[in-house]
Amino acid sequence: TLTVAASDSSDKSKAQADYICDGTADEVEINSAIDVANALPGGCRVQLFDGTYTVSSNVVVKANVALEGWGYASHIKLANSATLSSAGIVRAMVRMVAATESRP
Repeated sequence: TLTVAASDSSDKSKAQADYICDGTADEVEINSAIDVANALPGGCRVQLFDGTYTVSSNVVVKANVALEGWGYASHIKLANSATLSSAGIVRAMVRMVAATESRP
C-alpha cells in the first residue's frame, strides 16, 4: 500500500505518508503514487488519508491499482474540468472517496 496525505491531514497521517500534498495541484502527488503502484508486479493500493485534496487536472486510476480513501474523511475537490476516472481500465478501482466539483 502506498499512502498519500492531504495538506490538512492529521500530523499522524502525514508522518506515515509516502506522499504529502500541498493543497495545490494535488493530482501531481496522487498520480505519482498511482504510477508507482501500477509499476509494481500485480499493482497495489493507493490510500488517501483524511483531508481535502484539491485536484486541478485529471486523476486516472490505472490497471491493478485501487485508489481508496477513508470515506467522507477523504475529500477530492475537482476544479478546472478535472476528472477522477478509471474508465476503460481493467482491474482498476476507486472506492470510499468523496468527490465534488468546484467550478468557477
